Amino acid sequence: MVSPSVLRTKKTKSVGIPTIDLSLGRSKLVDLIVKACEEFGFFKVTNHGVPMEVISRLEEEGSGFFAKPVAEKEKQRAGPISPFGYGSKNIGFNGDLGELEYLILQTNPISIAERSKAISNDPLKFSCVVNDYIQSVRELTCEILDLVAEGLGISDKFALSRLIRDVQSDSVLRLNHYPNSPVEEVNEWDPSSGKVRQNHYSKKKPSRIWRAF
Repeated sequence: MVSPSVLRTKKTKSVGIPTIDLSLGRSKLVDLIVKACEEFGFFKVTNHGVPMEVISRLEEEGSGFFAKPVAEKEKQRAGPISPFGYGSKNIGFNGDLGELEYLILQTNPISIAERSKAISNDPLKFSCVVNDYIQSVRELTCEILDLVAEGLGISDKFALSRLIRDVQSDSVLRLNHYPNSPVEEVNEWDPSSGKVRQNHYSKKKPSRIWRAF
């Protein structure tokens, strides 16, 4: 996760998900990351170095796409032949409540350039914004993977990050959009129930976009 949020920080602390400050010394980082991977399998990072401007610009482009009429978004519908493109679904009672829209893109610049022609009214801008975000997050990802490799004692510390940097990498960018929903507003995080009940699904709250790389 690369965007700060008071709500997510509260939930992170509630369930004890490790938060790692990437400004710490390298040896300390290696120990913390390996421990988090062994005990949880994932973790949150702070001071990650991804510029807020890069994040905000991507969210703005994502918001522009999701604000389009459903019929127009459906033209980009992902399917069995290709998992890339637009999708939507309802989320259930065993987790988040509400509706979810998403856009999945390959991280290949050529693919993004082609897809942008149908996604955005300004394909060049959309393509540049998405590529800037991918580049920033890819560097962050590779930095973390190098630390993991070092902690695991792998002789070639770039063995893991090289998979991400490979031009044939199967990495994807996913934008999740949670529209306004007519469900009742729920303000509390209840870890004992196993449910992530997020109040931004309420019709009283603005929609949100989350990113995953």
